[in-house]
Amino acid sequence: MCKLRSPFLGGSIVTNFKNLSCGLTFVIVCLLAVSTAQGAVYYHFQGLEDVPNSTVDMAAAIDQIFVEVFDGSEGKANFRFHNVGSVDCSIVDVYFDVGNSLAPPMTITDSLGVAFSEDAAPGSPPGWGGSVAAGVYSGDSDSPIVANGVNNTLADVEWVNFNFALATGTTFDDVKDNLGTDVQIAIHVQGFDDGESEWLILEPTPFIPPWGQGSPVPEPTALAIWGAFAGLGLMVGRQRQKRLG
Repeated sequence: MCKLRSPFLGGSIVTNFKNLSCGLTFVIVCLLAVSTAQGAVYYHFQGLEDVPNSTVDMAAAIDQIFVEVFDGSEGKANFRFHNVGSVDCSIVDVYFDVGNSLAPPMTITDSLGVAFSEDAAPGSPPGWGGSVAAGVYSGDSDSPIVANGVNNTLADVEWVNFNFALATGTTFDDVKDNLGTDVQIAIHVQGFDDGESEWLILEPTPFIPPWGQGSPVPEPTALAIWGAFAGLGLMVGRQRQKRLG
């Protein structure tokens, strides 16, 4: 077993390849621990209504809001909503028409700074068949609505996740294939600088994010670990230069 002695605890800095390899192994294990969304697929949204309240707001929402769909294991499917960009706005309502692919229970979890509860108001988006349409499951942000929604950040630190059971006889691959047909997803976005709001519906064509299709969104924790490892490498290099000098 290898040990890493920290300079902050009175030990020496790691200066040989063997110990550095141990450090790399530790980093990889940590990254695997925080990377839970294996096999993820990503989708943007498009305008739900024929005429948006603001073409500028709609373009921003289409550009920076996406949903990460990944296998929740044990007959579950997850839908995690992100808002990554510089235009101020907040996802405040999320709706699912589950069709014959998903089933209750629906479970909502959210990140720090986000607070969602079941049963959004209004009960269904425009054109979805009334105040509470059959087969529609929803959630919305708690008051204050915009502040507790999924607000835009450049570091992707806010999200809300909806977890569903798979309907009997349905696989996770079936759910992905049925997105945009049997399964519909709509969102309501508020908090734009002009005071307008926009309704959007899933664009069923997946897109490939910068970190690659099938991989989880890099979490701040993972990025911090990589940064710490880079710092370790820098310290090792400097220590070697001092000893060689």
